[in-house]
Parts: sequence; C-alpha cells; structure tokens
Amino acid sequence: MKSRIEIVKLMLLLFGVIALPQFTMAQQKVTLGEALNFALQNNTKIRKARLDIEGGRYKVQEVRAQALPQITGTAGLTYNPIIGQQVVDFGGQLQTLKFGQKWNSNAGVQLSQQLFNQQVFTGLQAARSSEEYYNLTAQLTEEQIIELVANNYYQVLVNRQQLVVLDNNIKNVKISEKIIANQYKNGLAKKIDVDRINVKLTNLETQREQTLNGITQQENQLKFAMGMPVTNEIVLPETELTEVSQLPTFTDSVSLANRTEIKLLNTQDK
Repeated sequence: MKSRIEIVKLMLLLFGVIALPQFTMAQQKVTLGEALNFALQNNTKIRKARLDIEGGRYKVQEVRAQALPQITGTAGLTYNPIIGQQVVDFGGQLQTLKFGQKWNSNAGVQLSQQLFNQQVFTGLQAARSSEEYYNLTAQLTEEQIIELVANNYYQVLVNRQQLVVLDNNIKNVKISEKIIANQYKNGLAKKIDVDRINVKLTNLETQREQTLNGITQQENQLKFAMGMPVTNEIVLPETELTEVSQLPTFTDSVSLANRTEIKLLNTQDK
C-alpha cells in the first residue's frame, strides 16, 4: 500500500501542473486524478498540516535568531518646558542664570553576541525536531487522504455498477412475472409461483433502494474527503472502473524503516 501511494503521489506531481478544476454547482465529470489533486489542495486536514509546517519553520527561525548577533539601538529626546534658575551675585549685583537646555537628545547602539548558551542550542534542536515532526505528519496525512479518496472513489463506481446489475435483474424478473401471471391465468402455474416471483421482485427493489442510499452516502464521503461541499454534484466516468485491468506488482521485501509511520515514531523519540 505504501508503494502504491508513492506511485500515485509521483503521478500527481508529474501531471499536477495542470490547473486544478474549480468544481461548480453544475455536474462535472471528475476523474480519479482530478479528485486526488482537488483533495491535496482543499482537504482541511492537509491544509492544517501545511500550516503546522509553516509554523514550525517560523519557530526554528525565532529560536535561531536568539543565537545571532543582537543589535540594540536607543534614542531619546527630552523637552524641558521649565528650566531651573539660580541667583548669582556678580560684584554686588544679583543676576538670574538659567542652568540647562529646553531640548536634550541622546542616541546609542549596542552590539552583543552569545558565544555559548546551552538553553538556546537546546531550544534550536527541539525546534528542528518539531519541524521534522510536522513535515512527516503532513506527509502521512497526504498519504492517508490519497488512500481515503481513492477507496471512496472506486467504491462509488462499484456501487453504481451494482445498481446496473440490479436494474437488469429487476427488468428480467418483471418479464418473468408477466409470463408467470399469464400462465397462472391459463392454469399453467400455481398461485405460489406468482407469490414467489412477486417476493423476489420486492426484494430486488428493496436492494436497489438500499444501493441508491449507499451511493449517496458514499458520494458524500468522497466529497468530504476531497474537501468539496456536499451540495456540489459530480459525475464519475464509467470507464474508470473498466480500465482497472491489472494492478502493478510489488516486491515482497518491504522496508519498514521507510514507512512514514515509523519515521514519525522515531521523531517522537528524539
């Protein structure tokens, strides 16, 4: 499953340069690739995970700034509306002298550099671990959403195919019902035969109603996983299901160390 998801993500990166379809209220055909691209851009969990990555990156920059040279600048401007005066005796004459200025200004610059601060370096290491954790969490979230959207997408196709089978069965049973009803009128069939075919038809119609409800529910789950409003109408191409003729083969040797879940657990242990 991990390898399949990686292949899907690679395909999305290769062909994702095409502008994402902006689905409107009108019905539109949505391929699996378009559904996955739409989910990667609009799913709320993925968007939150990317915001966490951005927040973790800013946190690293904030902690790193504490280890950089710090420049502190000061400036001041003082206005003295009342200047102190003093009476001075000059040769028997008293004179009033003002001591001070109405305006005083000062400025200064201080440069400091921390040569070693264990708290800062420990905080920087923790911030980098948090950034790595958020990156892995976002990667795991994308993988889970890709798997969820793909499963819901093909489940809708399977249910719709099942609906086609039920419609054909109902059509055939109705034909048989008319034949048995005519045979019963002509005395060639029993009442129990008519009852049996009616019960069979009722069961098929009940299954059809349940399948319709299941399709609606599955479509809403698909839209929710994609981050699309449930009020939007989408149409899935019928060819999508028929084109799945052969699944790719994968090697039996799987390295657990490369799984995102394992990497995430290892990050939490740091």
